[in-house]
Amino acid sequence: MALTKLVADRNKIIELSAIELKKLRINYQQLKQQNLQLAHTNSQMLAELNAGKDKMSWDARMACLMPKIWS
Repeated sequence: MALTKLVADRNKIIELSAIELKKLRINYQQLKQQNLQLAHTNSQMLAELNAGKDKMSWDARMACLMPKIWS
């Protein structure tokens, strides 16, 4: 009788562990997807920032050259 209860308890623990593991895997996949989206957004923002810096740098160079050209 005690052995049967121990086996039943063990099986219940295994079942609950499997359910918890499945939840963790789902959560991991969601976090992985979210991280991928954040990395993509971050790359886009950095590209836009760098493009803006390049344009500002170009505008600054042109502003310095323009008075020399007109004089």
